[in-house]
Amino acid sequence: MLSVTNIHANGKKVTQLNNLSNMLQSEFTMRTQIWCTTEQFEELHKMYMSSPLDKDAWCKQYKRKHELDITKAMVDEITSLKQELAAERSKREQEREHANKELLEALHKANAYAEELIRIYDIKGNDKAIHALFAKLQEKYNH
Repeated sequence: MLSVTNIHANGKKVTQLNNLSNMLQSEFTMRTQIWCTTEQFEELHKMYMSSPLDKDAWCKQYKRKHELDITKAMVDEITSLKQELAAERSKREQEREHANKELLEALHKANAYAEELIRIYDIKGNDKAIHALFAKLQEKYNH
């Protein structure tokens, strides 16, 4: 049920519709499928009572706004998670590049050691078995 109140603001007559039909929390929940605390419902009920809409229209309007708010919150959360994922991927890529660089440096050092061992061996003697072993090591670390 609606009542009409005439308000005079700055010399102008303004007609305000006031909703006089109370709504129970169970009615709100049934109409919107939104569950809330008693404190939350008290605030919602104040909004409803100051509205010119009937229960069904107000609940439909509130549910639409609530769903839009939830959708916006979900979009914001997805955007935030995408940004976190991109940052994490970038961090992992930098870590992978650093690890690859360190691995290449280690392989170059191993190859240099193998070459130095072969050079030292060539100076000291000509044992074919040891020379073959060093050549095998050099071949392994060159690839």
